[in-house]
Amino acid sequence: MIGNSDFLQRVHASLAATAWVSWKFGDAGDADDYVQTMIVARSLLKSGGFDHRDVVDRYRRVPNYRLRGRNLQAGGVSSNYRGQISKLIQSEDPCFFATDGVSDGSAMKVAPLAAAYAENFSDLVATTDQFTRVTHASVESRLAALLVALRLRQSFLGKQHECIRELIDEIQDASDQLKFGDKSAFFLKRVKVAGEIASRGLSAPEMLEEMAREVGIEHLAWSTPIAAAFWSFHDDPKYRKWMPRKGEETLVLPRNFGCPVRKIQGDALRESVHLENIEHLKKLGQLEEFENSHGHHWRSGLDIDTFFSIAISILASRHGVGPIRFGLRRASRVFGDDLWEVSVGLAEIGNLNPPSSRGS
Repeated sequence: MIGNSDFLQRVHASLAATAWVSWKFGDAGDADDYVQTMIVARSLLKSGGFDHRDVVDRYRRVPNYRLRGRNLQAGGVSSNYRGQISKLIQSEDPCFFATDGVSDGSAMKVAPLAAAYAENFSDLVATTDQFTRVTHASVESRLAALLVALRLRQSFLGKQHECIRELIDEIQDASDQLKFGDKSAFFLKRVKVAGEIASRGLSAPEMLEEMAREVGIEHLAWSTPIAAAFWSFHDDPKYRKWMPRKGEETLVLPRNFGCPVRKIQGDALRESVHLENIEHLKKLGQLEEFENSHGHHWRSGLDIDTFFSIAISILASRHGVGPIRFGLRRASRVFGDDLWEVSVGLAEIGNLNPPSSRGS
């Protein structure tokens, strides 16, 4: 499976869509989705697995990318950014591991891992977790990365709608493999909420509204990654129309839908869910830290770029790059990576890892 052309086409489409989303938003201070995806990909291609020093070194390098006339900075984020990547960059430890972090940035860069270990469930879980712990330490952020990797794995292997239940079961299996125990309960509860919404047969805009209300599209690990992964089960293949304008933090639903809601904003999240988020952050001892880095978005903006980097990377893998084909050439020129070559190289890593019985 991992060496066939359909698999390669799906992987390539996913990587190309991530490039397209970063190019479309055009924010040189917030292109981390693509930059960090390529950090993971290039490290995998060089090392054939997890090389701790190599990964840390790549996060600290200034990438050779320009966007809208500006050079991108290390990690694809502004030098003023105070999130998880800034802690790694400021440290001199060559084998840096995060000691905290509950944000959703752990989940936007895992497509290369899903490609390299698509047919080996246990290796995908173990290696994704190793990469994630470099930047994010919380169980919730580690599970968020795994959830998206597992959803991408489904898509790369050509599995579709009947796999909602399978995805829920697999993230539980991943939690069990990593021995998270009761620490995973809060995250898995939100996963089940999202799975139930995705199973209702709602239209894409109706499902998106429900995800924003019951799960959220915030910068939290148990919010945007879960909503994006399960929203990607919807049936509408014309995903380009969902992209908002640059800098937009309000999601305007496309016209011509029979849905009464036309805008989704940060305050769409149900108040009781918001209060649960605050209480859980307090329990983790992360409320002040999260408010310092992302508090200005509370109940006002949505994490639009991360949501669409995840969702569209999955949707492009499922439906192909046709809806975004006119922008792909420009995105390709901006970043200059040969993503087909990268896709082939990632598949070759998979060929070196015999499938486990769980992943076959």
